[in-house]
Amino acid sequence: METIVKKAACYCRVSHEEQKLHGLSIEAQKEDLKQYCKRNNYKIYKFYIDEGLTAKNTKRQGLQNLLSDLDKFDIVLFTKLDRLSRNIIDANLLDEKFKNNNVCMKAIFEDDIDTSTADGKFTFNLKLSLAERELDKTSERIKDIFRYKIERNEVISGSVPKGYKIVDKKLAIDENTAWVVKKSFDLVEELMSARAAFIQINTVYNQPTSLRSFSKLLKNVIYTGTYKSKNYYKENYCEPIISLEQFNNVQRILKNNKQYTSNNRKETYIFSGLLRCSHCGYKIVGHYSNRSGKNVIKTYRCNRYSIYKDCDQKKSINEKKLEKMLLSCIVEEYKNYLYSFDVSSKKTNSIDVSQNKSKIQKKIDKLRELYLNDLISLEDYKKDYAIFTQALKEIESKEVTKVAPKDADKVLSILDNIETIYYNLDATERKRFWSSFIDVITIDGNYNIDIKFL
Repeated sequence: METIVKKAACYCRVSHEEQKLHGLSIEAQKEDLKQYCKRNNYKIYKFYIDEGLTAKNTKRQGLQNLLSDLDKFDIVLFTKLDRLSRNIIDANLLDEKFKNNNVCMKAIFEDDIDTSTADGKFTFNLKLSLAERELDKTSERIKDIFRYKIERNEVISGSVPKGYKIVDKKLAIDENTAWVVKKSFDLVEELMSARAAFIQINTVYNQPTSLRSFSKLLKNVIYTGTYKSKNYYKENYCEPIISLEQFNNVQRILKNNKQYTSNNRKETYIFSGLLRCSHCGYKIVGHYSNRSGKNVIKTYRCNRYSIYKDCDQKKSINEKKLEKMLLSCIVEEYKNYLYSFDVSSKKTNSIDVSQNKSKIQKKIDKLRELYLNDLISLEDYKKDYAIFTQALKEIESKEVTKVAPKDADKVLSILDNIETIYYNLDATERKRFWSSFIDVITIDGNYNIDIKFL
């Protein structure tokens, strides 16, 4: 009688953390599975590998490939149950999917698990619960280690941002590349365009990079000396290459860099990113028409009305008409804006404000500690808490006090000669001009405007 040889899918998985902490490896798992198949007369159909991935979910390419091949083998083998999953719900769903396709599963280093019986199901879920708990504990330990390292300004991976190098486990400025980072930010501010800066970095300064990598560099807050990720935030983490002010300004330029494309024709709308609908607050976006076949007419329309038809602002705004109107009033509007500043606000010391805020916050924390230790009454706690929180609010209100723009004199000198300068600019240069000192223009269909300057 001919012996039927079963086909086995061998699944291996290891996360980076497990490999570091326990020395687990894919090769060791593969060897164990090969030996098991040889002893039990299984023919290996294929190895499905997930390296550097956690088992907390099923979003793993190797596992997904295995699930798509369920009709090609008879059994799924893995060394331990936690290689397959550490989540009870996911593991039970996998078990159900295997059964529906007449596929068995087995952990070769653990007792047989028979999910068709009550006791077997209990053992199955118990092991998964323990594996899930271990995953959570491991994750907590790793987070604690990372938090400790970040608090000590130490790096937590070997990946180093351009412009830095690792010295004594910390990021230090690499003078050989830091100039490229600084020049990149400077060029974006100068040219008001990330793409134009990218081209110059590659050609003029001979620093080859992709547009994607260049954009990623411009959005990396680490260059201000601050570490920021999903789980951690630390100021003064490393020596900054650029100022926070410059970083924020570049982010604003990136936000306003978008050009609108229609019918494969690229048009530069000089007010793109600046206009907001006075009725609904939505962006007002650019459109063009070329009915005569000669002159392109550029207009702007409320995006909410264009998409949903539920905004009262139905009228289009002609770009040339808006341009002409702004040129006639912009000098006076900007001077009035500067006059609105309190001269003393220019001398506000943000460091002192921040220090005072920190002192009051510490007093609030101390007050809470006294109350929790029954050293003061609830009445005294509420009374002092109200005093401290009011002081904190007053400081925070000072913190947002407007400070006159540092380039105000430069902008005014340009505006005083606007008539002779402006009409010699092309569309891209006009766009940069308006974006250099205007944050938002709120407007309706009758050209009633409200300008918010930077």
